[in-house]
Amino acid sequence: MSDYLTTREVQDLLKVDRITIYRMVQDGRLHGVKIGQQWRFADEDVQRLICRASAPAAGEEPALTAGAFPVHCAQVIQDLFSDLGQISSLIIDLEGRPLTQTSHPCAFCQQENQVNGGACQEAWTKAASAPYPEKPIICHAGFNYIRTPIQINGQTLAWLLVSQNPQPPASETSSASPARLEEWSQRFVQAMESIIKERTRLVDRLQQIARISQLEEL
Repeated sequence: MSDYLTTREVQDLLKVDRITIYRMVQDGRLHGVKIGQQWRFADEDVQRLICRASAPAAGEEPALTAGAFPVHCAQVIQDLFSDLGQISSLIIDLEGRPLTQTSHPCAFCQQENQVNGGACQEAWTKAASAPYPEKPIICHAGFNYIRTPIQINGQTLAWLLVSQNPQPPASETSSASPARLEEWSQRFVQAMESIIKERTRLVDRLQQIARISQLEEL
């Protein structure tokens, strides 16, 4: 036997007002039983309605994917990160495809990519598939990539690749140590993860609003 809910309980579940509940009863979207002056609604009917409204659309991506990665934000922060540290950096997806453009690339790699049409891609693919925390990854030119995963709730969305620029500007008197690069990478990743979490919460909120609107249109 089903549990029965009051109008107020249904309002709280569906996040709609009382008038919407009565309109849904009138047009048949929601079934209820009137006992005296009070309406009661079968819990299983309400849950079924919620499932219909919350089911993802065909082809809809989960919120937490590299496809939802805020590339425009990442590029700005990555460029600043590289310029301040005089290091090369790049964010790749789980297949090794670049999500951002390389910041502060070295002259050697720029020349190699122009001649060979993308010589760095092999190193990026290797970096994406290699076991972690095995590091660093050595690229085709013999430079070391330090890899740091960008993760949300234990799920890796992308990789940050950082390497010491082999040709720092003349104004640079010293280069960062590997330990320093790892520390900077971790801080960069923490910033990106915070941005992704906030963006995911916003998207979640917008989806909830959309589902509520759907309920009124069902």
